[in-house]
Amino acid sequence: GTFGLFYVNASLLQYGRGWSVLRTGVAIIPVTLPLLLGSRHVPALVKRFGVPATLTAAFVITSGGLAGL
Repeated sequence: GTFGLFYVNASLLQYGRGWSVLRTGVAIIPVTLPLLLGSRHVPALVKRFGVPATLTAAFVITSGGLAGL
């Protein structure tokens, strides 16, 4: 589901808004960074806070990145 989101967002920005490939790629960075950087720390976060809190935080951070688009 997550990678489908990248495809749909890229298509929307390029074809729907007429953005260039470079501008689209730069615009998607705020969404991809939490996924890349956060994945390294998930095991420690789950141990400390539990699965529900970790998932909630992940959704909130990713939603913030999407809202920036």
